[in-house]
Amino acid sequence: MTYLIALYGINSILAQTLIIREIASNFYSNEIFLSLSLAGWLGGSVFGVFLFKNKSYDERIIKTYHLAVPFLIILPIFIIKTIKINLSPLGENVDFFTASIISFFSSLIYSSFNGIYYIAAARKIGTNGYTKAYYIEAIGYAIGGLLLYILIPKLTAICLIIFTGILNILFLYKHYKSKNLFLFSLLFIVLSFITYNAYFKKSYLNKKIIETANSRFSKLEVYKSYSNTFIYSNSSLCYLDIDDISIERKSYIPMVFTNKNPKVALFGTDLNIASKILENASVLYVVDDDEKLFKIQKKYAKSNLNNLYFITPQDFFKKRNEIDLIIISNGFPQSIYSNRFYTTEFYHKIKKTLKNEGILSINLPYPDSIPSVELKSAINIVFKTLSEIFTNISVFYDDEISLIASDSIIKVKTTDIFSKAKFLNEDYIDYFLTKRLYFDKKDVRINHDKNPILFFYSILYETSRFYPKTTYFITKNANLLSKILFLFITIILILIFFKNRNAASMAITSFSMMSVEIISIFLFQLKYGYIYLAITIIIMLFMIGILSGVAIYNAKKISANTNLISLFAISLPFILENQPGFYLAAFAAGAINGYVFSKNIQESFGKEIIVYVFDIIGSAIATAFLPFFFISIFGFYYAAIYIAILNLIFLSLNKIIK
Repeated sequence: MTYLIALYGINSILAQTLIIREIASNFYSNEIFLSLSLAGWLGGSVFGVFLFKNKSYDERIIKTYHLAVPFLIILPIFIIKTIKINLSPLGENVDFFTASIISFFSSLIYSSFNGIYYIAAARKIGTNGYTKAYYIEAIGYAIGGLLLYILIPKLTAICLIIFTGILNILFLYKHYKSKNLFLFSLLFIVLSFITYNAYFKKSYLNKKIIETANSRFSKLEVYKSYSNTFIYSNSSLCYLDIDDISIERKSYIPMVFTNKNPKVALFGTDLNIASKILENASVLYVVDDDEKLFKIQKKYAKSNLNNLYFITPQDFFKKRNEIDLIIISNGFPQSIYSNRFYTTEFYHKIKKTLKNEGILSINLPYPDSIPSVELKSAINIVFKTLSEIFTNISVFYDDEISLIASDSIIKVKTTDIFSKAKFLNEDYIDYFLTKRLYFDKKDVRINHDKNPILFFYSILYETSRFYPKTTYFITKNANLLSKILFLFITIILILIFFKNRNAASMAITSFSMMSVEIISIFLFQLKYGYIYLAITIIIMLFMIGILSGVAIYNAKKISANTNLISLFAISLPFILENQPGFYLAAFAAGAINGYVFSKNIQESFGKEIIVYVFDIIGSAIATAFLPFFFISIFGFYYAAIYIAILNLIFLSLNKIIK
């Protein structure tokens, strides 16, 4: 039974990874929706626990789960894509609220079965079953994380699922040695292939998929519609071989403020824009993390791309006073990760690469009607942040807004760039340059890597198209609403403390330690990029930490005040702020969580399920609320301070009430 529970842990981390990747590639690819997916996973586990809590052990549950694993993974992936195709066209997202609901319930089928399996396995083990099952599951998670680290770059999703399915059948047959297992295995494999085949046949109206690939950063898809090619990264359009005025505006307008044949850098992998820039530039650097996306675009590009070079941001920032023009074409940030392209830290680095008369150009959406309060708030933040770094800023607008920043005087230097333009000419430029915007920088916050307030308002702007009244209310009361949420969570945890100390202890610890894991992952991304494989290591180290925590408690050699030690774990990502520090923080958080779980299980004889449920609830609260309501509004430091205050409150309560 031991190796079956470990296999259950391996299955779980694979299912989580594939389902979350499907959410990212079909809806909003940001930390909110990834966190909502995890919160939904944890909520589904609680649902499964409650379904099975009053039932006795049933061996058929164990058998059915291991036989059905491939189908249980493929089914939600198929459902997610079906919903996406039916709700919105390719390249367009469904509204924020609908996407949130889908993300939260995306893994309900699998995670509910997970909760049932855990309780069944714990009862099968008997004495100390909850702790042992928790420990063995963590071993499986650690092994699964290592396998994913090795296999994800080499195998497609279907190969990973087949590999896992074979593992489950082999170990199940070894344990039960039943001839009927072969027939049931065959049935679930057939169902899995039918579902996966249907998944690949699902496509969008008048678009035929011709290539798919996974990079370290996103799911890449190439579609053909008549004679046009569309390339999507996580369902966001990043290349279309059709010219329009927007592409020419992003490409040509910034160049009128530079001398002829400038050396240009483009942030954002859009080779359609790059091809236009190259008509008038001596050299163009495409600055991005995702080289695979760059190569796929180059493969299908119709234009001449000589003198075009791909470079990572880390290597680009090593340049000094070399670049005449930098263009940022990413649009408003849709994640805490992409928020880094609009921060004072980023603009400091940018400024060092520019020549003395160098220009920075940022293109953002701006409807010619009255802009929403969310859009004005977002643009004000960008303007105020730029003003902290650059001496001169000019803002022009039409259907889009162009922010031009420099330390020299901003003036038109050349208009001899429109010989190949289809839509723009000198008359349009004269008209465009008369439409200027001016901003009041008073009471506007500055955007930082560790205080990503622009991300918050960008999401509100995106959502305002569907729910204008709700987003307007949130925009006007964001700080107050978040403080009320802080207070509400604190009061609920205190009430739980007076009702059941073990449950409260578990909830506060799992909330705190899941927060440490989330903060470590996000800070890692900010410093080193969106490296999924390294994030897998962080999750794996968290699970190894759980193993260590359980082992330490069972050894009875250390008696620790976990609320006090939690303060140390919370501070680690900020004190060290490097790769070993993030890894160490994840391990320490897992060890504390494992220790507290074992301790509370031991002290809750007959009520072990309550401890397990509140372990999940604490983690779910952290994943659901930390990224958007805590980190994006108040920043990483204040989020960590709040977690520390919570632990100090419970440390005081434990000392006062003994």
